[in-house]
Amino acid sequence: MRVSEIRERLKAFPQKDMIELFIAAYKHLPKDRKEGVIDDLILHGVRQLHDKTTKQKSKAAPQMNFSALAAEIKTFLDNAYAQNYLAPNRKIQKAERPKWRFHVMRYIKELRSIKADTPHFDEANELLAQLFEMTAYACNYYLFRTEDAFASIRMQQDDFYEQVVSRLLTAEPSDAAIKRALQLATVSGMSRETISEDLYAKLLPRLDTIALKRRAVEQLQSLCKDAAKLQDKYEINSRLQGCAKLMLHLKIALGETEDGVSACYQIFNRQGKQNPETVLYIILGILDAYGQKEIWIRTYEKALENNVRPRNYLRNRYDELKSGK
Repeated sequence: MRVSEIRERLKAFPQKDMIELFIAAYKHLPKDRKEGVIDDLILHGVRQLHDKTTKQKSKAAPQMNFSALAAEIKTFLDNAYAQNYLAPNRKIQKAERPKWRFHVMRYIKELRSIKADTPHFDEANELLAQLFEMTAYACNYYLFRTEDAFASIRMQQDDFYEQVVSRLLTAEPSDAAIKRALQLATVSGMSRETISEDLYAKLLPRLDTIALKRRAVEQLQSLCKDAAKLQDKYEINSRLQGCAKLMLHLKIALGETEDGVSACYQIFNRQGKQNPETVLYIILGILDAYGQKEIWIRTYEKALENNVRPRNYLRNRYDELKSGK
């Protein structure tokens, strides 16, 4: 019989008969069962037995040793950048090298469990930021046996970025937190499924006040100066290009589009000799996305005056905007 059927049938018995039934059943039980659960049931009752069993089953979650976790992550990052998960070496055994992605997934999960009102929140955020940077770097340079490190850890790059930036830009973010969020948005390494504008789309809505946008502009200027100190020319150019595009996005949001175009050109010029048509294409693309028709036309015409020869797409787009289409 099923337990539900037994329960319904027992409801029909008076208490005296129930006692006799229980005693008869008890006599047929093995000794070890009598001395275990059944005797506890008789002595403590159903509710107390349930509470006791629940307490035994529920184990207290082990307290996180943050210092140990941080040290483990830093060691992992050192080994990753040294390509010890890729090339033969004595530090990481061959069988352990493919498991790097499981380490990263665990690190992210454990770091995200650290809440804002607990110790080590800021340190956890920085470690998350470093893991994001390392994963992005692995999309440009071989650190692991994969061509898309974000896919390997089963995360979209913009989703990972959003997880980090949502923790950095809390209710009252510091200038350092804003700068770090901007820095992560201008990484050069991109997943196959992501473009830089996907990261901007996660960042810009969080800079939701005029004051935050102006602070972000200031931090972008500081980030441009930092980029010049990088050793890798590709990284310098990529960082400055990201800063230039973000600057224009922010200036448009502030209602200072003309100033944004000028600032964007200035940042691009820091990279040295650039293809002016490519820079024009990037700027006009952002202006078009925001529907800045008049400034688009003026920027285009000014480029013509400076002997820039736009590609066919831009010439056709100019004709469309001039004709009012």
